[in-house]
Amino acid sequence: MNKVLWLDDMRDPFSKDFNTWYPTGCEVYWVKTFEEFTSWITTNGLPYHICFDHDLYDEHVEDFYDSIRTGKNLKYDEYEEKCGYHCALWLIEYCNKNSKPLPKYSIHTFNSKGRINLRKLLEKHK
Repeated sequence: MNKVLWLDDMRDPFSKDFNTWYPTGCEVYWVKTFEEFTSWITTNGLPYHICFDHDLYDEHVEDFYDSIRTGKNLKYDEYEEKCGYHCALWLIEYCNKNSKPLPKYSIHTFNSKGRINLRKLLEKHK
């Protein structure tokens, strides 16, 4: 059975509001942090599909609203906790190191700047 890795700190992947973000008939595994994300892949290998959230902590949400007010970019290098973008960076490095293609993915974050950044990063390395 195909495995789906759902990265999100709050939204329940089994909720009918979100279960359309991944293929039906898959086993879904919910991880909420960078550490859980990297640990799951290191232990289980690459899933068939990854559903990315961008904001995993309050500081990521605050930075998004600050970037809207100021017009500045998101401050990835200043975060105390890693976000979905850092997970994608790690995933790319993992795939390159292990000569594996990126798995299928979707991005369900409400953070519009984060979504664009994630999409650009993942598409560049697809």
